[in-house]
Amino acid sequence: MNATRVGADAGEYIRVVHAGTCARGGIDLVAVERAVNGEHTPLSGAEKVYAARLLRDRGLVVRAIGARLGVSHPTVLVWLNGGKR
Repeated sequence: MNATRVGADAGEYIRVVHAGTCARGGIDLVAVERAVNGEHTPLSGAEKVYAARLLRDRGLVVRAIGARLGVSHPTVLVWLNGGKR
């Protein structure tokens, strides 16, 4: 997999898609890939949670994840804590 750590460089791109376009219980990995790379892409709730976890694993802070996915940072915290506030 050719993935690059998210950082200050706007030219970095996160690869999410592997062998197929849909995996993990109906999550559209193409849509997730677009969203984590800053494209305004409609995502289901499960796709937003998956994207938030990917971005956290790549070092983004909660506020940056929320901004990228179009949700509040408290919502991201709930997602990342398994539904617990």
